[in-house]
Amino acid sequence: MLGFEKIPHKGYEFPVRIFFDEQRITNEGDIDVRIASPLAAVEGLKVSDLENKSLRPEMDQTLFVLSDRLPGLGEQLRAFIAMRTVINIWKGNPHASEEARNRS
Repeated sequence: MLGFEKIPHKGYEFPVRIFFDEQRITNEGDIDVRIASPLAAVEGLKVSDLENKSLRPEMDQTLFVLSDRLPGLGEQLRAFIAMRTVINIWKGNPHASEEARNRS
């Protein structure tokens, strides 16, 4: 999963439990690796947010990874959401032909 299952440290290997955008990906592990995607960065997640989380006692065995923003991701997401909205309107139109609904 994501290219690693264990973290080597001082001659030992520790299994990791991976989270991606707060969604648990793997269940087994002694250390949590919490990865925030570029989407989380677009939505406003900042390094300071992760720093504050890392100070919590329950996060003392956790590594945080914040992916950098991707240029243009926000615009691409807005275009996708707009297109999805139009398609859903087309699909829900009871007056559209069967062919038009199938194309959507």
